[in-house]
Amino acid sequence: MIAKLRNSQKKRISIVSFTAKKFGGKGDAYSQSLHPALRDAGAEITEGEHSRRWLSTNRKYFDCVLINWPSFFYSTGYTRRLTVLTNFAKFMVLVCMLKLWRMPMYWTAHNLYPHEPCLVRRLDWLARIFVITFSRKVFVHGPAAEEILIQEFPSLKRKTVVIDHGHWVDFYPNGVSRSESRLRLGLGEEEFVFLFIGVCKEYKNLDGLLRAFEKIEGNTKLLIAGSFTDKSYFLRIQNLVEKFPKGRVLLRSYFIPDEDIKYYLTAANAVVLPYTEILTSGSAVLALSFGRPVVAPRRGHLIDLIRNDCGVLYRIDDPEDLILAMSKCMNHRFDEELIRNRALKHDWSKTAKTIIDVVRQA
Repeated sequence: MIAKLRNSQKKRISIVSFTAKKFGGKGDAYSQSLHPALRDAGAEITEGEHSRRWLSTNRKYFDCVLINWPSFFYSTGYTRRLTVLTNFAKFMVLVCMLKLWRMPMYWTAHNLYPHEPCLVRRLDWLARIFVITFSRKVFVHGPAAEEILIQEFPSLKRKTVVIDHGHWVDFYPNGVSRSESRLRLGLGEEEFVFLFIGVCKEYKNLDGLLRAFEKIEGNTKLLIAGSFTDKSYFLRIQNLVEKFPKGRVLLRSYFIPDEDIKYYLTAANAVVLPYTEILTSGSAVLALSFGRPVVAPRRGHLIDLIRNDCGVLYRIDDPEDLILAMSKCMNHRFDEELIRNRALKHDWSKTAKTIIDVVRQA
C-alpha cells in the first residue's frame, strides 16, 4: 500500500523535446506519435525551439532535454558555410551549458549520420562525438541498429538503450479499398504494384531501384511517389523513367499529403526501400501499418522489424539481390492482416515507458 502511494506521488517528469518542427509545418510523425504516449506515461512534453536563448530562458521548467536530430541546430536548412560554423559553435556552447545547468541530455539516434551532409566536412562526425560525450543515454531502435551505432562510435557501448519504434496503424487516415485507390492513381486491377513513397533523396537509391525493376518480368508497375530536394537528382531519375515503356513506371514527384497516403499504400502490393544507407526506417513501419510487405536491405532496424512473413530482405551491397528479393516478394502470398498485427505489436506506450524509466533512474 505504501509503495503504491509513493508511486502515485511521483513527480511528473518535464521533458523538452527537439523535433523536426523547425521550418514551419506541423512537425514529424515520429514526435506526433511519441509525445502523446509520453504524456500518458506520466511526462510533461514541450517542443523546444532550436535556440540557446530560448532554452536558457525556459530551462527552469524542464528536468531533461531530448534531442532527435542534432543537425537541425547547426546545418539542416542552411546554405552558407559561415552560418553553419557559427551555428555549430552556438550548439557546442548550448550543450556545455546543459552540463553546467545539470540538465541531463538524451539523444535518439534515428540515423548514423544526417542524410543531408553538412556543408563543412567532418562537422557531422564531430557533432555526433560531442552529443555522445554529453548525453546521459542514447536511445536506438532495435539491437541491430544498436550494433551498427556502437561499431561506428565505440564510446557508446555503455550508453545505448534499445527502444521500440511504434506503429502507425490508424495514424494516417484510411478506409479506402484497393479498387478505389487504383482507380484514383490510374493503376490496373491485375497489376502487381511496387511502391516507393517518401522524400526522394540520393541515398534512397531510386536509380538502383529502376535498374532492378527493369529486370522484373510480368504484369508489374513501379510507382515512385514523393518530392525531390535536389533538382539534378530529379532530372537523373526522370531520364531513367522515360526509358521504360509508357506507363510502366509512374513518377509522382511532389509532396504526398497525409490524407492521400492511404491511396498509395492501399493500391500497392509491396513497398520497396532500396536505400544504400539506413539505421532506422519509419517508411518500413508505415508499410507494415497498412499491411504491406516490405522489400528492404538487410541492415539496421530493418533486420529486427522485417520477418519472413512480412517482407524480404536483401544484401545491401548486391544489386542482383534486390532483383531476386523483388521477384521473391511477387511470388509469395503475404497475409495483410498478419502483417498489420505484427505492426500493432510495436506500441508507442512501450517506447514511452522505457524512456521515462531511464530518465527517472537518472
